[in-house]
Amino acid sequence: AGCVNALCCGVESADCDFPALARIACDASVQAQLQALLRQGTSYASAWEQLFTAHSEKLDKPLSSPNDILALSYTQAIIRHGYDIEPLYVQRQDSGYNSTEISSTLASATAIRQALATGNASWQQAVPPAVQDALPHAGYDERLLWQLICYRLRLLSPDEIAARTECSEGLENRLKQAADCRSLAEAVAACSSKRYTASRCRRLLLQLLCDVPRETWAQQHAAYLRVLAFNDTGRQLLKQMKKTAALPLITKLGRGWQYNAGQAEACHTQLALELKATDIWSLLQKCPELNRQGNDYYLSPVYVK
Repeated sequence: AGCVNALCCGVESADCDFPALARIACDASVQAQLQALLRQGTSYASAWEQLFTAHSEKLDKPLSSPNDILALSYTQAIIRHGYDIEPLYVQRQDSGYNSTEISSTLASATAIRQALATGNASWQQAVPPAVQDALPHAGYDERLLWQLICYRLRLLSPDEIAARTECSEGLENRLKQAADCRSLAEAVAACSSKRYTASRCRRLLLQLLCDVPRETWAQQHAAYLRVLAFNDTGRQLLKQMKKTAALPLITKLGRGWQYNAGQAEACHTQLALELKATDIWSLLQKCPELNRQGNDYYLSPVYVK
């Protein structure tokens, strides 16, 4: 974007010295040790905890929260690439990343989703008024999502599954066996273990729906910037980004945009994947108006007053 000078991360351990840990994590020998631990079946969070305990006195409590791990990854990227960006670590105030309790105006997304699904009105106190109006009409058909995934699992062999996802170490066999499960939650639980996290298994199952070569998921860098929403401050930043952004900036997607001969091949590939993913998302929406294909062309960025 060319206009970012700070990156805020919501974390459980704001007093942790993330930059010091990130410098350790960037070391090639530490990365090699990490991969060795992961191959042994150690979870990602536990592997980092072991390595930091061995290499530093900076870790005075376990770094196991997904938010802490994500903040560490952001800090690693800033250090590795030499970005002139200041990371800011904000102490989260809710009950926790996976907490299902809603006892105040602060709650995890997990808690809000669960309360909404079970008809518990407590979620309303944890979201702004505009969200209170929108959420009851939002959502997707979870049963249909699983039927689509299950169809792919039953249609494809383990080798074909591996060719379309980021599977490794035989995980494609676990996914294939999950075709007999009755729901996505049951399939994720059946595939996950200490070695294979639930989030990874869920991501692989969703990758199957897009039916693209494995190499597509391996692209490490964004090929364009896409605006989803903006306010008055964002409007000023967009003006600046038109001059400073190193990537193409999409505000409104026209039907000919992805065919612009001046764009790189990665841009074509990533945009085609995004269009496909949106069409699958549209098919799953409970709102009939969103079930149409091509929503990427009809829906404009939201202006937030």
